Amino acid sequence: KMVNKAKKMMKRYLRKFAFAERMGRSQNSLDDLVRAGLCMKPVKVQRMALWPEDEAIQLMAAFEAGMSIKEVKDLVIEIESNRAEAAAKLLEVA
Repeated sequence: KMVNKAKKMMKRYLRKFAFAERMGRSQNSLDDLVRAGLCMKPVKVQRMALWPEDEAIQLMAAFEAGMSIKEVKDLVIEIESNRAEAAAKLLEVA
């Protein structure tokens, strides 16, 4: 049971090609979205660019729901802010 609980707590991450594929875009197009503020910046682990799967799902749902550019940008800011807050909390605990 502990193993199942640990698996549920672990976040899944998407590599750039997988995220771009799920978005139905090229990797270059994904880069353009990040630069435009319409997609979260990746989490960097060594030389890999990774996106938390739960954040990717939120963003894809926003696009599918037809959110305006401003609404998507606001969502991206909120997601990145939440990510930073979660990281800060982890550092407090350590």
